[in-house]
Amino acid sequence: MTSRKTLIVVVAIGLLLLGATPRFVSADITGNVYEFSAVWFDQVYQVDNMIVLDETVVGNFQIKVNNITPSDSYEYTYTGLNYHPFGFAPYYDEHNGSIAFQDNKVYFDLDTTDADANNLTEDYDLDLFPYFSEHQPGNMFFVNPVWSTHNVDWTTAVDETETQPSVTSITESTGEGSFSVQIVMGIEFDHADYNYMNGTLTITFSAAYDTDGVIGCAEGYCQCAIHDNNLQRSL
Repeated sequence: MTSRKTLIVVVAIGLLLLGATPRFVSADITGNVYEFSAVWFDQVYQVDNMIVLDETVVGNFQIKVNNITPSDSYEYTYTGLNYHPFGFAPYYDEHNGSIAFQDNKVYFDLDTTDADANNLTEDYDLDLFPYFSEHQPGNMFFVNPVWSTHNVDWTTAVDETETQPSVTSITESTGEGSFSVQIVMGIEFDHADYNYMNGTLTITFSAAYDTDGVIGCAEGYCQCAIHDNNLQRSL
């Protein structure tokens, strides 16, 4: 009898495990310098309890808030490693930019494809907001600190996710600057090495911000997006 193989794929993509430590704290954050350590990409393939692939991309950088403009934008300087999402080599960058932080709201958008209508998605696309951009690397770090302004976008995201047939459960919560959601769905696809695979995809997103709307968790890190695939070969 052919042995049954289990393929476990753990993929973390996006800007993850962020630690934000201001050198000083003030209601006016002009002049604050925030230090970050990021994992942009983390992928592990495990077959029959053996790791067959392990890739991780990490980097450190800082963001200094230089000024707040009359139009409520933060002008900032980004210094340190930056990352292009289509490559695995972080590079040193010094970038001056601005962000209209009051327009930045925390939410997500999940699209799934179930072409054969069997409640198993063949493909999915998850967008997280505010998003990380190589060309505007400060974009995701500052959001509107009036938390009620996030409610409409967040609630809409949850409602739209619940209507997708392959989604079996969704658990979410929001608080004063904290946002989290866990989405479980059925998934199937043709794997290059293991042929037809099917199983469960769990998407977990969490982010926390301080009272000024700056990303950073009390524990010193913040998980922004983790995808955990648990797939079995169909024999």
